[in-house]
Amino acid sequence: MKEHCIFLDNPHQARRFHQEMLNLFLKYTSNMGANGKVNIAIVGGGATGVELSAELHNAVKQLHSYGYKGLTNEALNVTLVEAGERILPALPPRISGAAHNELTKLGVRVLTQTMVTSADEGGLHTKDGEYIKADLMVWAAGIKAPDFMKEIGGLETNRINQAGNRANAANHARS
Repeated sequence: MKEHCIFLDNPHQARRFHQEMLNLFLKYTSNMGANGKVNIAIVGGGATGVELSAELHNAVKQLHSYGYKGLTNEALNVTLVEAGERILPALPPRISGAAHNELTKLGVRVLTQTMVTSADEGGLHTKDGEYIKADLMVWAAGIKAPDFMKEIGGLETNRINQAGNRANAANHARS
């Protein structure tokens, strides 16, 4: 994954994503526009992945305000991939559902219960055999903690063994 996906763990990686995105947009207008779309895949349906999915469409609008009209939202193909049963799993289902609907309205393809198993230079491979074509891939999913974390008594862990209390997270999100 590391060689094909951009991780967003620090400012340097965020700048790299920004540069890769602008380069991809320029490449599209110079030679891809006539025969394709700009395909961006984002792995991880937490806050970072959801916000990035929406903001990519806003980025195209911003570019238009600077006179760059070579790319339209119709040519932007964003796929958000989440291994869990819904995006924004730390938030109440009502909010998660509303975010899912808004992303769909923007044209984002939202895939849930879809696990990415590998990536290559052209896209992502999923556990169920689907291939998601992507010119730019972003890894915004959590990192799995060691398995021994789930064995610690009194410590609640999520599906990737990260420590936390879902009840507190859900209650905090409602306030």
